[in-house]
Amino acid sequence: MAKRQNAPKKRRRPGRKEKSLDGTNLYRDTRTGKLWWRRTCPITRERLKKPTGTTNLEYALRKAAEFDDELEKRAAGIKVYDAWKRPLLPLVEEWFTDQRSQDVPPQERWLVQKEKIVQIALDELKLKTAADLTDVGRVDRRLKALKKPYATLRRRYQDPLRQFSAWLAENGRYLEHDPLANWKPISYQADSIHRAFSPEGVARAFVAADWLDTIHHRKHPLRIVFEVLLITAPRAEALTTRDLTDYKSNETRIDYGAGVGKKLRGQGKLDHETAACIADYLGEREDGPLFYSPRGGRIEKRNLLRWWREAFSLGVVWELWPEQEEWSVDLAHFVNQTLMCKDQQARIPAHGNPDLVSVQTRRARRALGKRVQQLADTIGEVWEERMENVTLHSFRHTHQTWARASGVDQVLVNLQVGWKASAGDSFDQLRAVASSTGLKRYLDAKSKLLDSRRSAEAVRELLNEGLAAVLPSAGSPAAVAS
Repeated sequence: MAKRQNAPKKRRRPGRKEKSLDGTNLYRDTRTGKLWWRRTCPITRERLKKPTGTTNLEYALRKAAEFDDELEKRAAGIKVYDAWKRPLLPLVEEWFTDQRSQDVPPQERWLVQKEKIVQIALDELKLKTAADLTDVGRVDRRLKALKKPYATLRRRYQDPLRQFSAWLAENGRYLEHDPLANWKPISYQADSIHRAFSPEGVARAFVAADWLDTIHHRKHPLRIVFEVLLITAPRAEALTTRDLTDYKSNETRIDYGAGVGKKLRGQGKLDHETAACIADYLGEREDGPLFYSPRGGRIEKRNLLRWWREAFSLGVVWELWPEQEEWSVDLAHFVNQTLMCKDQQARIPAHGNPDLVSVQTRRARRALGKRVQQLADTIGEVWEERMENVTLHSFRHTHQTWARASGVDQVLVNLQVGWKASAGDSFDQLRAVASSTGLKRYLDAKSKLLDSRRSAEAVRELLNEGLAAVLPSAGSPAAVAS
């Protein structure tokens, strides 16, 4: 009988196992030719199936060995690599929940701020899962590509992320090892982060703060806040959390609290002139925050830094103003805004309906923008140098520098600022007491004989000298202020 020529060929059923795959837990999908791994879980009796992603038997056997090893670890209760696929954001929430449950938890306000810092760091560095932390070189390159000061990169990005990574691996919580343990810390010079301002520079910034109150139509002035930062030299967070009940008018001081660990709170003593300014500022008010934000709420630390930099920058613009140019506070404000922009390009506000603006108004705006840009380009290079390391913490360094220059002993400065006395300050402490009482046995830093108000009074005296030095030359600016 003749063989049928058109008989259909036998097709292998999908998933049919080849003899060469016996004992390998592999089978080939005949539709795609890819090899698959398949095994039964010894615990749940579930039929597991995973693709090897290859048609090559040698590569597929290596992949199958990894799947077998992972299954054996899972059956023995050992953590497997699935932990590296976990999303990081939910783990951040769990991390801070764990910190709040400690016997001595950190301050809640700091925990909220730090949680936001970690979330921002994960977002800007594009770290989605724990596996993204394993490429330390790529994380380091992304961090330095942000083009921020090394102190900022270290404190707000690298250090929090390293703490978070260590917590993930702590006691084998989620990861088998700390992926960021070998991340080299970014080095920076701590002494160059902050600076001490000159009396004339601070005086110009205070006058500029008054101008900005008028320009921005602020409901509450900010100059008094800057004065208290200079006279009492607290940490910015301590000042922003003070309520009216923390102001002890009968003692002419602000109670900043006891502090935590090495971060002590200063005595907050005030000189009589600053106390009188606070009394005028408070008026008949009996509750609420000690100092209001310009809109009437509680001051936030990040906004306080922005306001101070704007005021200090306008004071620098005033100091560097070309002699041949006629002074105008409004014009200086436009120049200041231009310099503080990243691209330093002049932007003149255009109010009203653009379809109804006359040709003359358009020409005037273009001329004003050109003039502002020329002034910004003229003083821009020197302005950049003057604005380096302008921080809120610089108030504390400024207070110490001025007080020490006026002959105030370091121990009194430490009490006012809230710094712990070092071993080298013991002689200063002895001299301060002996100069007041003639007795050498009073060495208690909490003694009432050590009055840090002398430090506040010395700083106020230098501030008044700075104001007297700049105000005569400020006759024209003060008159032009709108």
